Amino acid sequence: MGLPNPVPSTLAKIIKKTIVHVAVVVLRLDAGGMERYIANVANGLPRDNFKISIICLDQMGTARAWFDTSNVDVIELRILKGNSLRSIRVIANALEHLKPDIVHSHNWATLVESYLAVRRYGSCVHLHGERGTVLGTNACGPLKLRLRALVMRWICRRIAVTTNSHCVAAKIEAITKIDASQIHVVPNGLDSKHSPAQRREFRTLVRQELGFANDDYVIGTVARLSRIKNLGLAIRSLADAQASLERKGHLLFVGDGPCRDELEQLADSKGLSDCVHFVGHQWHTWRYLAAMDVYVNCSDSEGMSQSMLEAMASELAVIATDVGDASIMLAPPDPCGIVIAPNNQRELVDAMIKMNDLELRDSYGLAALARQRGTYTLARMLEGYAQLYRQLANVSRS
Repeated sequence: MGLPNPVPSTLAKIIKKTIVHVAVVVLRLDAGGMERYIANVANGLPRDNFKISIICLDQMGTARAWFDTSNVDVIELRILKGNSLRSIRVIANALEHLKPDIVHSHNWATLVESYLAVRRYGSCVHLHGERGTVLGTNACGPLKLRLRALVMRWICRRIAVTTNSHCVAAKIEAITKIDASQIHVVPNGLDSKHSPAQRREFRTLVRQELGFANDDYVIGTVARLSRIKNLGLAIRSLADAQASLERKGHLLFVGDGPCRDELEQLADSKGLSDCVHFVGHQWHTWRYLAAMDVYVNCSDSEGMSQSMLEAMASELAVIATDVGDASIMLAPPDPCGIVIAPNNQRELVDAMIKMNDLELRDSYGLAALARQRGTYTLARMLEGYAQLYRQLANVSRS
């Protein structure tokens, strides 16, 4: 028997081009909501239609374990300082090596360098994603923010733009003057990792590990312990609410970050050292979500909270500040929790006391699980990005 005829070179090129190659550009990949979404997309898109590469301007951080590196190429450029001709050249060289159809940059930290590198490379479409705080940190002065806004407006009118949040889309529209219909909104999505029976098992085990009684009232969050998360508000509010609770209240913080020492000191000063629990960064956050009665998000700024979505998938009632898409995620007619004004201690105290009612929080929790399963699924998110990438790849190849 002879060898099969080789695939003609022209046909091989056509077959190869049916696969859309996306180069995802990030500053760094540490554990966080954005990184979880990128990992879900990178691992979840079908390999017979999509190829995903990750370009880290710095290097992979703690989120490395979330990626299937057997199917996802990762390039670490180790550029420690951006906004330089060298960084643009290095990124363009990486694009020349990868030859993607689409470059998908994320947040202000990668926008300018990616745009200029794509222009230099010249053979792909640039898609930029904004999640959460637009224009980067608010710590920079008003003059720098105005300059960033002008640069972002100029660039984003020339590329495709996406976000996971209707609130962030409105911010982008206000800054760039792009019509909202031209901003692609693809909400976060996920699948529940565990069955109700497994969650009950986790609840028992984790509560035993942390010294909680089964009927203790545990309010928790999964977050980076940073200033923008405003977790001190939760500690001060629990201190005020404690006397009105039927059972002793606890706060459970899952995550780490620059404000941990400050938060621990605040808990001590409020006499809550035995009620506020810091377990640090955890890979298996679902176990800790199962140990909570209520999930709290105190953020001052947010896009669409991935951790809050995971809490909803864990059948948890939610208390959230009215930032980002929180009010959309928890909205009536079947409310999934209580939305409060940002940085409002009185409202958070009242919500903590109100959520101490088991019947009420069970009702919210059931609604939260139904909302997640009906609206915010992994399959829906993946299809949203698949459609967007296919559309842009057709532009790239035309």
